[in-house]
Amino acid sequence: SKILINLGNSLRKSGKLQESVIEYKSALKNIAKCYGKRSIKGVRGMINLGTAYLELKKFTKAKEILVFAKETLIENGRKKSKLMAEVQGVLAYCPNFSQSDEEYIDEAMRDDDTSR
Repeated sequence: SKILINLGNSLRKSGKLQESVIEYKSALKNIAKCYGKRSIKGVRGMINLGTAYLELKKFTKAKEILVFAKETLIENGRKKSKLMAEVQGVLAYCPNFSQSDEEYIDEAMRDDDTSR
């Protein structure tokens, strides 16, 4: 899967955006089969896929995958990680990223869990 993500990165950097999407999706399918759809191991691929969708001007798809990446990080206890900051940074470029989305993310990131 790491090889497919690296291949996707090379394709994206050389302007072959649609081809990069295919490689990222393939990597994410492999990761989901091995570790589950909400595995932290897939977040890097989700960020890259979201970035490729942004560059393709497919903003809704970019937002969907990036929000899924955020939710995955939150579910895996990585609310305050470098990956989370990176996802937030890429999400900020989505033109349809509304205030309500930011409120949802802020609420999800609050550490209200007193069971720890």
